[in-house]
Amino acid sequence: MKKLLRRHWPLFVILGLAFLLRLPLLAGSFWLDEAAQALESARPWHQQLQITDDFQPPLLHLLTYMTIHLSHQEWWLRFWGALLPGLFTIAGTYCLTRHFSTRRAAIAAAALLATSSFHIFYSQELRPYSLSAVWVVWSWYFLLRASSSRSRLFWCFLLTTIAGLYSSYLYPFVFGAQLVYLLVCRHYRQCSYAFSSAIIAFLPWLPAFLDQLQAGQTLRLTFPGWENIVSFTFVRSSLLTVAKFIYGVLDVEVNFFFVAGTLLIVVLMCMAIFTQFHLLVKQKRIWFQLTIILILPFLAASLISLFVPVVQPKRVIFLLPFFYLTIAILVFGTRQHRHRVSPVAFALPILLLIINLFSTFCYYTDARLQRENWRDLLATLHRDWDVTDTAAVFAYQAPFSPWVWYEQTVSSPFPTFSTGTYDTSTLVDLNAISLLDDYSHIIVFDYLRELTDREDKVLHWLEDHHFVAGKIYTYHNLGQVRIYEKLSL
Repeated sequence: MKKLLRRHWPLFVILGLAFLLRLPLLAGSFWLDEAAQALESARPWHQQLQITDDFQPPLLHLLTYMTIHLSHQEWWLRFWGALLPGLFTIAGTYCLTRHFSTRRAAIAAAALLATSSFHIFYSQELRPYSLSAVWVVWSWYFLLRASSSRSRLFWCFLLTTIAGLYSSYLYPFVFGAQLVYLLVCRHYRQCSYAFSSAIIAFLPWLPAFLDQLQAGQTLRLTFPGWENIVSFTFVRSSLLTVAKFIYGVLDVEVNFFFVAGTLLIVVLMCMAIFTQFHLLVKQKRIWFQLTIILILPFLAASLISLFVPVVQPKRVIFLLPFFYLTIAILVFGTRQHRHRVSPVAFALPILLLIINLFSTFCYYTDARLQRENWRDLLATLHRDWDVTDTAAVFAYQAPFSPWVWYEQTVSSPFPTFSTGTYDTSTLVDLNAISLLDDYSHIIVFDYLRELTDREDKVLHWLEDHHFVAGKIYTYHNLGQVRIYEKLSL
């Protein structure tokens, strides 16, 4: 153990820093998808695979099921489902970069990932983005090591591949790139083993995947605007992904800071390439491998997204380690072709590190960059309003999952009503919420209502039944929460 610590002490220092950077806000409120994840994982064991409406494989559900019975605390569930995989991703990035390049390059890549606010954010979210990233990094590490030395690490590659396939539906694009790599390297037997093993391992889940795919397509057709929420066009997704990889959780806008920062990064990268061009030419094999690793999965996912919307920056966060790995190799060279680092090239990771630290500080201090604070909202509503004459209405298929999650912790929850559909324009009447007439105060959310109640049918119903808008609560990322009061006639 002492030998391991002495040999890899920079990695352990970086992991310690990464852990500390991921502690603030870890216990923050669940947002919509996180609460849905927690509610599904809290169900009995025989219901754990009933996740047709959640377009995700079941691995995170099963992991959360095993931990949620010990504690329902947000920090606890996020630690096992997101933070710990995030730390292992950083360790994998260090090892993978060390496979390609020098120790200094590995330190740079791991440090950039450790301080990235984008990676910090999703290392604190109970969704499968962090979980899928750890399998991607380690599967590439095991594959590259196994293909070069023909060691038993190939079986580790198969195991991480299967885990990845059960973590994210974008993982097949990574696996496809790995098969391409094996074919290019003429490892035909390994390619056939990998392909057949993945198919056999995923077959039991195939019927559930097809059901989820059908449910997703139905939602896409019946929920106007949903496609624009879950995915973007190819050009927009490409630009936004690069921007998020660089600036993290910051709201990217066309202003002096972002334009100047982007131009400076581009100039430094071009100068680094120019000053080291004669050395980069000698590393054609490495750059070809990085093209397969970094570019090919994104292009394939973007192509599929023309038919099934899947691409968002957070869903391809598994490419972020390779983005930093590429920067590190550009600056420090490879193990076979080491070179003296020029000040211009070294300025590039320094600038990225400064941006990372700044965006992380903004994430800690700016509520607009944080998650929806449902927990505090419900506490405020329970403090200000009496549950005996106040009800909540949702222009949605059911009450929002964070509302359900936090209301189950109080002794006297608010009565709730919902329109029972994703789109109220398809309803002839609103009989489902007719009992609202029995209450004096109605809680109405603007959250998602521009999509689900575009004609303001819920508001018109309240006005027709002599309710008027009263107090308004404004929460970042939640919009306005209105209290409608019944007029005394």
